Amino acid sequence: MRMKTRLTKQVKRIFETAPPRKPAPSYLVNYDGGPASVAALREACDMASAGTKVVAVFLDQIPEGVAAEGREMLANAILASAIVNARLYGVNIETRHIPCGVKGPTLVTLAAEQESAVLFLGVDDRELDAQLNPFADYVLSLAPCQVVLVGV
Repeated sequence: MRMKTRLTKQVKRIFETAPPRKPAPSYLVNYDGGPASVAALREACDMASAGTKVVAVFLDQIPEGVAAEGREMLANAILASAIVNARLYGVNIETRHIPCGVKGPTLVTLAAEQESAVLFLGVDDRELDAQLNPFADYVLSLAPCQVVLVGV
């Protein structure tokens, strides 16, 4: 009987001093409906474990002076395809439509706002091999989180 009491106290001490759990990572996917972004989304869904939040972000680059009217329907159609692709992997995702002037700073800022985020970018293999993707270079150099480049 005495052994059980010691074991219980010892186990209790271990649980009391255990470090707090880290929050589950969140995966941000730059999604525009193209083949590269679909590949990035599928990679994120494939890597997602239970509790991982997957967010597909459509950065709608709107030049200055152009009205944003009517763009919502296009954004909803693109993000609906992201939901369908994620369901193939059994993952529920969150979608965001963010109108912006320049995509790079907007995506880096969004990644900075997410705690323990991993950012997924789809790139063309030829651009990846020749390092000809200025958007990917910008995000890689300034993102405050891990960045996964997915080639197509």
